[in-house]
Amino acid sequence: KRKAKAITIQSDNKDVGYGDSLTLTWSNNLDDENNEVLVNEEDVVALYCPAGEMDPKNFRDAATIAQVKATHTHHHHRDSDDESNTEQSNEWFIPSFPIVREESCEFILYARSTMDGAGSPKGNGQQQLLQEEEDNFNEQHHYTFVSTTGPISVTSNTSPTGIHISLTKDPSEMVMQYVTGDSGETVVEFVKKSDLTMMDRMANAEDIAEERRSRRLTLGKEASMVVSWTKIKGSSTTYVATDMCQEPASSTDAGNFVSPGYLHTVKVTGLEHDTDYVYRVGLGFGQ
Repeated sequence: KRKAKAITIQSDNKDVGYGDSLTLTWSNNLDDENNEVLVNEEDVVALYCPAGEMDPKNFRDAATIAQVKATHTHHHHRDSDDESNTEQSNEWFIPSFPIVREESCEFILYARSTMDGAGSPKGNGQQQLLQEEEDNFNEQHHYTFVSTTGPISVTSNTSPTGIHISLTKDPSEMVMQYVTGDSGETVVEFVKKSDLTMMDRMANAEDIAEERRSRRLTLGKEASMVVSWTKIKGSSTTYVATDMCQEPASSTDAGNFVSPGYLHTVKVTGLEHDTDYVYRVGLGFGQ
């Protein structure tokens, strides 16, 4: 006898950003009658953004446990020579969290049960949240809430992604475009690379090396006070489902339209010929 409350799903991180790795785990526990409760391969893990979505059909993405195991096994075999127990694994390693334009997400585990044509349950008959029909077998499959990870904070909602640079007809100009989840002041800041190189020598060498290893550029205190970044503001826009031509693009059902966030455009002017520049884009202060 299977009882959904005996199974839990958890995330190893309650704060995640775009590109971060994440591992989900679920437990096989004992029910009230001391029977082991197992997650079946046809059960489903669904991603909801934002967390707390009231409509269970409005998921961002979903996968069966069989698909989860295949994905986890692929990454396990790629990173390790040990092929044992991957089929029995109760975890899902997600190597790169997708771009999400919401402040939070959550993963929910659903148990699948089957009902015959007469409506009699063939499996788990608990609270029915999701339902689909398979005409070939004259059966209905119901998906019952089992457990949730709870809200996971998306920390990269304001971080710029999709950065693109293009030329104009004027050789002293360039157009920069990028995307963020939140709205705000569209800003690009730039400085001559030669100016930064000079000020790098004034900053702490170890701090500079560490920041470069993490692919970030942070000036030392002395450099921050001396180097003058040129700041240019731009414009932003977005679009909604009703702006699309037709379905499925205009549909807000699960798996169709997803908010793109805010699209920012800045025209950088006054660039000198044959000169290297360093730039940064973002909201407000150009993070």
